[in-house]
Amino acid sequence: MALSVQVLQEYANTALPKLNQEPAVVLRQLRHLERLTVLAPSPKTVRRAVEIRGTYQVGSWDASIIAAAESADCDVIFSEDLNTGQYYAGVEVVNPFGPGFDLSRYVE
Repeated sequence: MALSVQVLQEYANTALPKLNQEPAVVLRQLRHLERLTVLAPSPKTVRRAVEIRGTYQVGSWDASIIAAAESADCDVIFSEDLNTGQYYAGVEVVNPFGPGFDLSRYVE
């Protein structure tokens, strides 16, 4: 299981103002998430994100997440924003808040 830096940024951006979580709580949660593989963007990943954006007509930030997942050979992206069941650059999107979601299907 891996996270892109973009996902960490989006989490912090959502948790603080929208979920009204305290900074100390968000920092603690970020430290837990950092135990996973964190994918940093590279120039190649940024270029690939631009290609993905054009091919799939997704936003820049979503394209960055897809490019990071593709570069790490991930099979699945968990997202409520992208179309569940669709494949982007060979990576399937699954909505973790959708009916019947079972994380154990994806964790070894």
